[in-house]
Amino acid sequence: MSGPVVVGVDGSVTGERALDWATDEARRRKRTLRVLHAYGWPLPDLPVSPDRYRAPRPGMSDGELARDVAERHAARARRAAPELTVETVVSGDLPGPALVTASLDASVVVVGSRGLGSVTELLLGSVSSHVVAHARVPVVVVRRPADPHAPVLVGVDGKPASDRAVGWAFEQAASRRVPLIAVHAWQAPVSRRHGDMLPLVHDPAMLAKEEARVLTEALTGGREEYPDVVVRACLRHERPAKALLAESTRAGLLVVGAHGRSEWRGLLLGSVSRHVLHHAGVPVAVVHERR
Repeated sequence: MSGPVVVGVDGSVTGERALDWATDEARRRKRTLRVLHAYGWPLPDLPVSPDRYRAPRPGMSDGELARDVAERHAARARRAAPELTVETVVSGDLPGPALVTASLDASVVVVGSRGLGSVTELLLGSVSSHVVAHARVPVVVVRRPADPHAPVLVGVDGKPASDRAVGWAFEQAASRRVPLIAVHAWQAPVSRRHGDMLPLVHDPAMLAKEEARVLTEALTGGREEYPDVVVRACLRHERPAKALLAESTRAGLLVVGAHGRSEWRGLLLGSVSRHVLHHAGVPVAVVHERR
């Protein structure tokens, strides 16, 4: 999509890191940067933490405070990239739903891994998890800064969501002018019920050959569309999350696919995307099947 880069900000350190990532993305891709601050609170009778806003003037309303938060972050983006078109949006909705709504015409949504305060996390749940589960476009979750000149890493499993993630990862690698590392991790079949003979009769060499074919086919289209991107294809005989985390130590961005709306259940059950979102030290992009 050619829509704006949307970033959620809340005054936290990770929110500022998300803003910096989004600013660089908008600059490279020549997109508008839309800075969104949502100040909705689920329990009106419970006072908001005093750390959530630092009012520049006494007596400012919640809306005025929120506008000030958004404008201060927008000013930071303009200082970093004066050529950017930067918009601000203030919403009285909860942060998660506000960002999901903003995703409808966005090219990507960027959020920090955690916001302000443990009470907020307890009441709202993880904003990043909500956005990852429901947004209509790729979502990038930023925990800490990463080297923008490091390779882009993508997980491959041969499914439709993975194919879209691979395409998006090729776009990122091309725009950054960095290599792409594509990892396909697989495991031998295990017994799922009494009397299951498959683990005893499978041919490891044949399985490895088939998994190599999956990886090669997944990369074919991207290699044709982006011939200048240097690709390193990695086949790993281990758990996918473990393989991706090991490779992520040398990457600037980790890209994974999410399988449709059922991914929300997958997140709760400990899917690969959930695992890397929690443990990767680099920004993680989650790319859904088309919705």
